[in-house]
Amino acid sequence: MNGLAALILLAANQPSIYLAGTTLYLVTEGLCWARSTALMVEIVGVETSDASTLYSVLNAIVTIPLLYMIKLDGFGFSKFGTHGLLWTDALANLLMFAVVALILMLCGLSLRRVRAS
Repeated sequence: MNGLAALILLAANQPSIYLAGTTLYLVTEGLCWARSTALMVEIVGVETSDASTLYSVLNAIVTIPLLYMIKLDGFGFSKFGTHGLLWTDALANLLMFAVVALILMLCGLSLRRVRAS
């Protein structure tokens, strides 16, 4: 959804479309960070000794892709301006979506939750 929001921003020729695209982009970005935090909390778990250290390490690891995207977005912006930044962001998001979908299909994983016994 975040990649699609970036594509909407690319097509923004009117302020209302730009506002809708920006809103969708920020909402989907917030949902991505919320899911990332939920995953870190799930990994740390309840019974982990020294949970604060593990959470801090995981939080640092999660920011590594953010740093790479800042670098890639900056490269796209320096070559093609605002459209280059948005294309770089949209393509990276859509590429990662394709990779995750491919892994789910190849490994036969589903999105269903397994109930604990």
